[in-house]
Amino acid sequence: MESNLIIEGVGFPKLSCREVTQTLTPIQHGEIRRSVNGELCYVGTSHHHKYKSTIVCADQNLPGLQQLWVGEIVRVQCLSVLWERFVLGEETRQRLSREAVSGSIIIVAEGDIEIEYTYEDGILTLSEGDGEEIMVSYRPILEMRIKAFDFKKAEWEKGTGWHLDLEEV
Repeated sequence: MESNLIIEGVGFPKLSCREVTQTLTPIQHGEIRRSVNGELCYVGTSHHHKYKSTIVCADQNLPGLQQLWVGEIVRVQCLSVLWERFVLGEETRQRLSREAVSGSIIIVAEGDIEIEYTYEDGILTLSEGDGEEIMVSYRPILEMRIKAFDFKKAEWEKGTGWHLDLEEV
């Protein structure tokens, strides 16, 4: 395997997805404005948190994106990671904000606390604790719509490049 990036429905022939870069950017759902009193305020909905993503790669072959088209929905096992904060209690069961790629969960705790966990059906179950704060990192699986893509090839150079723009549905 050349990359951890997986886009369901897209084939990655050999030498088509090395040194790929993915950017996750929150989609803006409002504006930041100043009130008449000079206070900085957010005007918009804060309960919709979605991402847009740009994936860029320069390699020797192209991925099999040609079978998909702008507007189609794909599931992306992202390279980028998300972090979430948890506080351990008697029983800590919490749904992650996005589905996690299998094997990508990393738990960071203060000191030598060993945290046991299970992850099933989007629910993270953590070992008991006494109010310790931990951070959970994982690679999300996002359902995204293709907004644009392009390919490039220079006639006298070895290699090609491709670019894919996506937005979470």
